[in-house]
Amino acid sequence: MSGSAVDIYTERLLLRLPKLSDVQPMFEIHQDPDVMRFVGKSGDISVAWRNVAMMIGHWQMLGYGMWIVVDRADAQVIGRAGLWNEAGGPGLELGWLIRKSAWGRGYATEAARAALDWAWQHAGHDHILSVIHADNYPSIRIAEKLGQRLEKSEMVNGSEMLTYGIDGPVR
Repeated sequence: MSGSAVDIYTERLLLRLPKLSDVQPMFEIHQDPDVMRFVGKSGDISVAWRNVAMMIGHWQMLGYGMWIVVDRADAQVIGRAGLWNEAGGPGLELGWLIRKSAWGRGYATEAARAALDWAWQHAGHDHILSVIHADNYPSIRIAEKLGQRLEKSEMVNGSEMLTYGIDGPVR
């Protein structure tokens, strides 16, 4: 799959396909307990490798997936954002994760909005979800800024998870 066909440039960010060199920066991002608070366990470098490989595989299998988010000002990998649609999952999900040093600048919203806009044109779905831990107020706010609305609340492995959703534009 050609990277240039799915690169997204926003005012401050580049969203691009994941590659092998992203393993180390993603490993570093996942080592921050504040970043991982609502996401899960961080793991070692082999877990980061598997995660990047899984992101690449998702693109290969479905033609869409998670992008690596790069700050265009300094070319630093600051996280990931994009689409996820695993077998047995709730449907097409939009997610984001940004390194702590880049929090509070609107990068997650900018990346998620770009991914959402791309999804309506290319992913072939008319409804997109974001599943968010009930205590993750910054991510709830991002979902709301994107126009997503609360659809349901459920307990998953002892945690309250909120499902936000949005319908695509009428074609």
